[in-house]
Amino acid sequence: PELELRDARGGLRASLSAPAAGFVELAGVDEARGLAWFTACGDDPTQERLFRVPLAGGPAVEVPVEQGPAQVSAALSEDGARLLVTSAAERRMPRTAVHATDGARLLELPSVAIEPPIGIRPGLRKVGPGAGFWATVVRPAGFEPGRRLPVILSVYGGPGPRAWPLHGAARQATRRLLDQ
Repeated sequence: PELELRDARGGLRASLSAPAAGFVELAGVDEARGLAWFTACGDDPTQERLFRVPLAGGPAVEVPVEQGPAQVSAALSEDGARLLVTSAAERRMPRTAVHATDGARLLELPSVAIEPPIGIRPGLRKVGPGAGFWATVVRPAGFEPGRRLPVILSVYGGPGPRAWPLHGAARQATRRLLDQ
């Protein structure tokens, strides 16, 4: 997927992000300034980053809002002056902050979320031949190698960090795995 600019009849005016950018979601458009903001994950669906691109064409520029790998979602304010950014990292609860359009953090919104008392350590892996598939393995606290445990399957719906509920064949395959 990519971000495209189209005319009133649906004709393509410009491609604002190459397919390789891994476009995930439009954060907003500021027509007055001629800019669009979007999130993308490139070839690594384990993290998303925020980008700004001119509507007239030109390269997308990363807007730094998070240090280290994280899942990022954003929304541009109606006046185009601020971004509301929520980020979630592997070992911490999601956080939401207001940022300037250059990425500078202006204010972090208070949260009532409580960090889980048990450390969750998901293992991210790319599996399979060729392009392969991304998988996350989450083991319970006190995991013992060799011990049989139930499996919970969550299907990745790409191209961003999206999961889909199990339907049809996937649900049957999960039942067979659990019955073994």
